[in-house]
Amino acid sequence: MPNEIPSATRKKVIERDQDRCWVCGMRGSEIQHRKRRREGGHGMANLIRVCHSCHHDRIHRNPTWAKEHGYTVSSYADPADVPVDRWDGAIVRLGDDGTMTFLSV
Repeated sequence: MPNEIPSATRKKVIERDQDRCWVCGMRGSEIQHRKRRREGGHGMANLIRVCHSCHHDRIHRNPTWAKEHGYTVSSYADPADVPVDRWDGAIVRLGDDGTMTFLSV
């Protein structure tokens, strides 16, 4: 599997997420694979837009916290089945077709 996220997928993630970081709501600059790239690929449910600070300083430095909020997903889980917390308090299930199902707002 190529390491690079296909440009069409990258564009769809940025549009779906309104170019905002899922963690803090600021402008996003990176894309987080919720499940490791080699296990989860580049499906839309596996990708979220994040800012550099949240990506490195919050998600990767706090793996337990990141998993509790759905920013990372167990290697045994399907990202489409694991809700993810959004910066505005919404809890969302992401679909590989680019949809978002709001479980709470």
